[in-house]
Amino acid sequence: MAKRIIAIFGKDIGYTLSPKMHNHAFKKLKLPFEYKIYDGQRTAEEIAGLILNLDMRGANITIPFKKKVYRYFVRKHYKIDPLAERIGAINTICNKNGHLIGYNTDAEGFMTALQQKLDPRDKSVVIIGAGGSAHAIAMALADAKVKKIAVFNRTLGRAKDLCVHIANHHKNVVVEPFNLYVKHGKNRAFNMKELKPSFENCHLLINATQTAMDRLADEAIHILPRKSFVFDIVYDKETPLIKAAKRAGNCYMDGLEMLIHQGARAFSIWTGKKPPVQLMREALHA
Repeated sequence: MAKRIIAIFGKDIGYTLSPKMHNHAFKKLKLPFEYKIYDGQRTAEEIAGLILNLDMRGANITIPFKKKVYRYFVRKHYKIDPLAERIGAINTICNKNGHLIGYNTDAEGFMTALQQKLDPRDKSVVIIGAGGSAHAIAMALADAKVKKIAVFNRTLGRAKDLCVHIANHHKNVVVEPFNLYVKHGKNRAFNMKELKPSFENCHLLINATQTAMDRLADEAIHILPRKSFVFDIVYDKETPLIKAAKRAGNCYMDGLEMLIHQGARAFSIWTGKKPPVQLMREALHA
């Protein structure tokens, strides 16, 4: 039996562990799917076209396409799952008889991972980044009734958009946008005027970027209370933030469990079967 492709679309994603995780599960359960990487710059229209023209079963969408694909689905009036609609980003697509449906599994993946270590209710949170992953994480935290979310991003406009989006759905959560950087002569420097008090009063620090925290990690952890929890969504390496948290004695988690649980939800969407979470975890630790 020919295997149907399930793809991951992103740019510069040679590091991704998703193929290893999903193909291990497909093989063990004898399912007729093969998970492949489609790395490179594409429009949302091109992504949708490839899924339909190659009759793929579905796809994961990652950096930097999650919000672009969501906007394309809205324009085309494609079906969007209610959670993805609330988040404003799509990371999973299912092709049902030539009809594309958009989902977001990042929120569930993040919260399932986090709640293994921390209950975020009534906590003050700092999120670094304002992309598709940050949108999903912020919505999941607001749904879990955190007290406050401060969003720092290199582009203030995107941080504002994220905060407005969350505020429109959650009136009782304080959301504040900030510039991650300020101008320092001809260069830029971290916005410590706003970062310092945010870190000092933070229960949960989340890095939702690939590299933005690398040069800030040591200073952030120095300011952060020792009881504060650190979550870095990067999973393919031990980041400077995780190294600094480990040295200082803060509790921490990298993005591997989030990857597993968002992948498990996507697996169930594509296959209609209960996700083999332990099999998927074993594949990544093999």
